[in-house]
Amino acid sequence: MADLFIKKPWYDLTFFIGSPILALLVIVAIVPAREPGDPYLFQTQTPGWLTTMTAVLIFMHVMAGFTRSHLNQAVFEQHKVRFTWVPFIIFIILASYNPLFVFVLPFVAVWDEIHQFMQTFGFGRIYDAKRGNNPLVGRKMDMAACFIFEYYPHIVRTMSIPYNEFKQEMEVFGEFAPDLYLYAPKLIQPMIFLGGLTSSFMFFGILGE
Repeated sequence: MADLFIKKPWYDLTFFIGSPILALLVIVAIVPAREPGDPYLFQTQTPGWLTTMTAVLIFMHVMAGFTRSHLNQAVFEQHKVRFTWVPFIIFIILASYNPLFVFVLPFVAVWDEIHQFMQTFGFGRIYDAKRGNNPLVGRKMDMAACFIFEYYPHIVRTMSIPYNEFKQEMEVFGEFAPDLYLYAPKLIQPMIFLGGLTSSFMFFGILGE
């Protein structure tokens, strides 16, 4: 029985399989439901401590992945340019011209969701393999399910966020915000659409393998 799980049955059921349900129950218990007309991005009902804890957990997750990749000599040597020069070049480009953030932000939102549903897909395939199933059987169905139930709703929700909320979100850029406003009205929604379209083509390319 234990061989069917990644670590141990209780551990997998709690932290891998059951964690989304546990997180949902915590949110439902603590955060009041969103009323029609309430903002998407700035939920004043969300307690500050919950937002802080969520941010800490997110960055812990990122740093855990960072250490597992960059401190693994074999992996680092295989992707040395990708791990060093690519982030540096992107940082320099964005730091040199702040309105470029307008181009990046929508893709960040889209890519974040892609990476999440691919993680879900990966977990599913791991459990499938542990049961001795053919890795090529059911793969497309798993990918399609992740795309439809996890990725597609995110794109629809993002496309429905009013521009004034994006504008409020960009207040974090301080003195550069007015420059961003000149670009955002015309670019935010098209860039989200382009990001979704690009990732969809990528998805169907993977699906067709």
